[in-house]
Amino acid sequence: MDQFIANWHAALAALSVLITLAAVFPYALMALRGKARPDFVTWFLWSLTSGIGALAQYAAGASWSLAVVVANAVATALITLLSLRFGIKKYSTLDTLCMMLAIAAILSWALTDDPLVALVLVIAADFLAAVPTIGKSYARPASENALTFFALALAAALGIAANTSFDFGNVAYPAYFVGLYVAIGLLVTRRRQR
Repeated sequence: MDQFIANWHAALAALSVLITLAAVFPYALMALRGKARPDFVTWFLWSLTSGIGALAQYAAGASWSLAVVVANAVATALITLLSLRFGIKKYSTLDTLCMMLAIAAILSWALTDDPLVALVLVIAADFLAAVPTIGKSYARPASENALTFFALALAAALGIAANTSFDFGNVAYPAYFVGLYVAIGLLVTRRRQR
């Protein structure tokens, strides 16, 4: 019975990884065709915060939800690379603040030896990094792919369900992903309908 439960958790984690990686392909194709214009700063900071978040979650004793955070780091890194050529590259005070929060997350983790402090700061930095994409989704919804964000939210929810331990270190970051990605997906969908 224990082996079945372990396999069940692993299967959900693998499914969340596959969905995460598959979700970026439509967005990547849109970027290559000039229909999506990823914001470089947002996607770069999402790559950075996902990487830090994955390390912090691992250090906090992560369960299977770590798989979706790592997959998210890989997926956002792919879009970051595409945004170098096909994206929007402008920097603001907000972008600087996000970078400082990401650095603060690393430093606080090093100073306190508490990965949960880093995780909280990473989530804050990640949200601030999302602000340019949220604004762009509102102003130019055709430049974003709602399906990508909904698929990423589903993958994060599956990552949470794959857990064997439901504590803050395992659930906080993937739960944040669910909320953020659903919000962006709904924003893009509703703005396109108008």
